Order: sequence, then C-alpha cells, then structure tokens
Amino acid sequence: MIKNNHFIKQIHALNELYSKLNIQIQNICIKQLKMIKANDLNTNQIDTLREQYQLLLKQI
Repeated sequence: MIKNNHFIKQIHALNELYSKLNIQIQNICIKQLKMIKANDLNTNQIDTLREQYQLLLKQI
C-alpha cells in the first residue's frame, strides 16, 4: 500500500509539472504570435512608406 501511495504522489507531481510546462508553451506561443503580428504591421508600414516614396519620386 505504501508503494501505491508513493506511485500516486509521483503521478500527481508529474501531472503538475506537465501542467506548468503546458502553460509555459502556451505563453511562448502567445509571445510568438504577438511578434508575428508586430512584424506584419512593420512590413505594412514599410510597404506604405515605399509607395509614398515612389509617388514622391514621380512628382519630382
């Protein structure tokens, strides 16, 4: 019975570690998605600036 209780405690500890790891992975994924979104916004801004620059060049 003692071995059984020890085994159950180990399973609970593993489940807790798995849960913490899962949360960390989710947080990393969220950070990556935010970085991708920021990069997309920067790319859009650069494209807009490029277009404006080209229009200015045509006017000169």
